[in-house]
Amino acid sequence: MTKSSADIRTFPVHRIASIDTCAVGKEKHHIPVMVEVDVTRALEKISSFKKKSRKKRSFTAWFVKCVAEAVRKYPDIHAYYLRRNRSMVFRDVDITVLVERDVGGEKVPYPCVIRGANEKGVDGITGEIEAARGRELSREQPLLEDAVSPLLLRIYYALPGFIRRAYWRLLLKMPAVANGHMGSITVTSVGMFGSIRGWFIPITVIPLAFAIGSIVDAPRVIQGRVKARKVLYLTVLFDHDVIDGAPAARFMADFTALLENAHGL
Repeated sequence: MTKSSADIRTFPVHRIASIDTCAVGKEKHHIPVMVEVDVTRALEKISSFKKKSRKKRSFTAWFVKCVAEAVRKYPDIHAYYLRRNRSMVFRDVDITVLVERDVGGEKVPYPCVIRGANEKGVDGITGEIEAARGRELSREQPLLEDAVSPLLLRIYYALPGFIRRAYWRLLLKMPAVANGHMGSITVTSVGMFGSIRGWFIPITVIPLAFAIGSIVDAPRVIQGRVKARKVLYLTVLFDHDVIDGAPAARFMADFTALLENAHGL
């Protein structure tokens, strides 16, 4: 029998936090909603803006603005579960956008927290995301150093797994602290890395999550005629501990209308 060969490789220490949040995230009562959204008008307007102004306007930034606008109307949708029949609803809409960064030759997700997204415009959010992408990082530099000191992070990474996960469970019982670290909403865009006709379902500890999938050409009936349109595969996770199906459905109806009508562009 031929002995199989394998390489043992070391991944960035920052992935330990991802492993822990996935473990704790599986304990959350998230309900996934998978939809297809026609974003043809939005893409046309973003392209037109770039040609006229020679400035970049990010699709992800516009998406974040639409999330903030929809959440403003349905604030309970991003509430943290507190205890028993209580939840904590934040007036500001703080959204974590995960951007891919190169750290020591490895591609890792970098959390960029857009504070008060409900009070910012698309171009301002675009600037914050671009700044996060351009920030210099090293393999030894903690990704969350803005929120947690490097010393505490080194201690965290050295702890046994069950203690690290206990920290995340404790953090979720203190919504004000949790929101201060990571906001109440997360947006991750995975569709840009390949054209996939399907949905990505994330795992997270945050109450409300959006996974932006691929945008593909698909037939749609427009005013009685079949036309080729740009269709986005989108997954939304709702925390069923704080929101029921009916208000979640109303939120989705209003939110997808914002996207399809190119709100704010």
